[in-house]
Amino acid sequence: MASKGKIVGIDGCRAGWLAISCERADLDSSWTAEAIRVEVFASVEALWHAHHDASALLIDMPIGLLDDKPRQVEPAARRRLPGRAASVFTVPCRQAVYASSYSKACDINHERLGTRLSIQAWNICAKISQLDRFLQSFPSARENMFESHPELAFAAIQGQPLLHSKKKSAGQAERLLILRQYWPAAVDVYHQALPGWRRNQVQPDDILDAMVLLLTLGGRWETLLQNPQRDERDLAINLVVPVGYASQA
Repeated sequence: MASKGKIVGIDGCRAGWLAISCERADLDSSWTAEAIRVEVFASVEALWHAHHDASALLIDMPIGLLDDKPRQVEPAARRRLPGRAASVFTVPCRQAVYASSYSKACDINHERLGTRLSIQAWNICAKISQLDRFLQSFPSARENMFESHPELAFAAIQGQPLLHSKKKSAGQAERLLILRQYWPAAVDVYHQALPGWRRNQVQPDDILDAMVLLLTLGGRWETLLQNPQRDERDLAINLVVPVGYASQA
């Protein structure tokens, strides 16, 4: 598939939701730093009101939660990330996501799925539930808001999993080099966005993650699973991945 019109790459950050957008979906020389908008929104609703006219929005946050079975998309993603599979965490069941405490979430998830939550998964449950509530309240957003995973996107573009953690300077340089290979202005976009917020609001890897999701929408992309699960709210559970980049290198 290919996107048309405005596109948005979205990553959760400490300040809320980081959105990087471009009015042109087709990746070319017009993707200059001046043509790219980098914004932070306190809520998904605020982001949607600003970008409801986008043809596609790609977000690094689970869409679709199951009540009593694990999602199939995470094991499929891990199989594509040998050596980096740990970057794909197991998404809790819906009841655990809405639990009032970490201990309750662990108990609920263990009862329903047989496993406890990692603290990393619990730490983003507030954002998972916010997105879940939003998609139930704004059903029109389901038509053009999709889930992706930045580590999977970088690996698909590079043709192999990355070597370094995105939290380390070596990993950030590695990711920026990949972005620049297909998007010459990526370095300018990154360095213009970096000083825009304090580190306790937006981390460097938040920017890189949102950028790779934008790049994904700027080329050809496909969904990871041909036959995705659907949750009890009829949300499709799948991941968007870029295609064709590695063959161009």
